[in-house]
Amino acid sequence: MREQRHNSSPIFILAYLFASLVAAHKATYNVIGIPVKNDQATVAMGVLVDGHIHRLYPSNRSLVLHQGEAPNRKHYRYVQYNLDTNEIIDSEAEDRPPVKNTSSLNEFYGRSWTRKATKKFQSLAHSVHFNRTHTDLHPSDEIPTIHIMSAEEDVNQLHDYYLKDIDIPANMTYLRADSISSFTNVRFKIGGRSSRLFTKLSYNINLPKDQKLKGYRKLKLRAAASDPSYMREKLAYDMLYAAGMPASQASYVRLFINDRAIGLFLLVEKYDDTWLKNEFHGGVGRKHGVLYEGKGIGKDSQTSSDLSYHGSNTASYIESAYELKELDTEEKSSDFHDLMELTKFIDAQIKAVKEASNETKDAWEGHLDVRVFLTNMAFEFLQGSWDGYLQNAENYYLYKHPVNKRFIWIPWDLEYVMGSGPVSISRLLEGDYRQFDGISHRPLIKGLLDNTKYRKIFDDTLRELIALYDQSFPVIDSLAEFLQQDVAWDQSQPHMRDGFSFLPLGPNFVENVLLNNLSQVTAPLPLSMDYMVAADYLIRINQHISFDTAIEGNTEHSSLMGVKEWIRQKSESVKKYLLI
Repeated sequence: MREQRHNSSPIFILAYLFASLVAAHKATYNVIGIPVKNDQATVAMGVLVDGHIHRLYPSNRSLVLHQGEAPNRKHYRYVQYNLDTNEIIDSEAEDRPPVKNTSSLNEFYGRSWTRKATKKFQSLAHSVHFNRTHTDLHPSDEIPTIHIMSAEEDVNQLHDYYLKDIDIPANMTYLRADSISSFTNVRFKIGGRSSRLFTKLSYNINLPKDQKLKGYRKLKLRAAASDPSYMREKLAYDMLYAAGMPASQASYVRLFINDRAIGLFLLVEKYDDTWLKNEFHGGVGRKHGVLYEGKGIGKDSQTSSDLSYHGSNTASYIESAYELKELDTEEKSSDFHDLMELTKFIDAQIKAVKEASNETKDAWEGHLDVRVFLTNMAFEFLQGSWDGYLQNAENYYLYKHPVNKRFIWIPWDLEYVMGSGPVSISRLLEGDYRQFDGISHRPLIKGLLDNTKYRKIFDDTLRELIALYDQSFPVIDSLAEFLQQDVAWDQSQPHMRDGFSFLPLGPNFVENVLLNNLSQVTAPLPLSMDYMVAADYLIRINQHISFDTAIEGNTEHSSLMGVKEWIRQKSESVKKYLLI
């Protein structure tokens, strides 16, 4: 039998060493994007290194992630090219710095950066943050990508009948710069009420009970369809966080559905039992209290969720504009008894003031976290919110803590702040909160401000919160630089609904109007509603307003101020009243 020997010739050794050297200087390149559609050619993703195109293939984790090997330690750029002719059809504008390791980050096609630091608001002195569990769901230095995959017929039905309450089964991939997470059996739907009337739609994501994204199951993708600055709601949530208030945090994501790029969205947490555990109980245990939502005006009643007392019959609250979102895990109560008792107490306190009663006002603290509520009302006033409790008696939650039995105020849906909407913005710019619509007659704020002790706390809170406006411009400039390329990308994407915002036309017009999600509730009108401004609002949401103008100001629309323009004028007005 002939003995086998390893080839030890000089030529073989040199070839082996050369091959090893080449392999050692290769890297895996990872880029997120979808090749342009071209009827005349097969287009693929590639990476251009030293004048040579190296093909990148769709990943088995997500079709929007393309991967492949090419030489490292050299400048490169991603391209889209014709597979048959090797002709470059589209290319990134600039070369990227060399990959120094064996793999690039998950980079996004056409972006000049993958991670970028942004400035944040400094926390205020009394910031508490309750017992929020740590999570990295909301990175401040990158924009993750969410890829929704569902049957095309389901996706079409969802968007064809956009006013109907439909959810569809889907799988989801969440891509960060250095990680990928996959989810199955996801429920995906269009979110919101009036937001369904925009051509760029918002969405809800519900994960199964055995799956969580960074500790959360229910998430919302906010389209910012009425805000060409893309940052009003983000700034509002960030200010709440700096003040230590219980609320969702917010961050940006890019969204793809199947093989289609949808755009830039704001990711926020939805309030449910998982959120309550994460926000108030350190992410551990199963106990939580009852959670109510104030929804404005109910379908079967003209009673609003302004916390007025309607007698001891809890049916009056069930039939109104409140919704029981989560049961108390201990009491398992399915009625509105706790909410009724709160409104009864508020009503009694207001009457006690009218009757010059000597009843102690410290009773408030036994029913409500007063500082949290007053801070939220100060924010509504400072930010000119017209879709919250003061102006519209909606978009808030009340959580009864199971330990101290006090209600905690939680704000929600903060898009319409800082000078945007179909309302009289001049009235929202008022610096004297006593003249601000809603302050004098919404029961809860009225009852508290009738008390000189709490009125002083409210004044002091305004003085403290105005400091956030004082430090806001560097934060805004940093955020604008962070968003600029993605805003341009978002505005280049066709919307999933054709036509015009707030004109529900289309092939399924009759079905959408007659059997739709909007018919479930009667939308309340804000106290500062202005019909002339509303007409301007309908015009401008169907027009292009530049990103810079939406931030700096001079929009030439009565329904929109620049973000900085609003902050400057409101701050001056409030400081004049407070004598600071």
